[in-house]
Amino acid sequence: LQATPLARTPRVGLHPGDAQALGVDDGSLLRISDGTAEVILPVERSAAVPHGAAWIESGHPETAALGPSGSRLSLQKA
Repeated sequence: LQATPLARTPRVGLHPGDAQALGVDDGSLLRISDGTAEVILPVERSAAVPHGAAWIESGHPETAALGPSGSRLSLQKA
């Protein structure tokens, strides 16, 4: 089970164009806030993530404080 994709450490997936606009590469840390909670996660660029969206898996203790899927997020370099 530890080898499954679901066992990966939490990260924020960004479209490569969005990552470039923020000036971040794979592994860079981003401070992510939904207005009530804040987390710091490493970046993973992926063309599978639509422009303007962020993919954050919610099944981790580190990401549990963030609001539900579809919440507006603020992203800044950490």
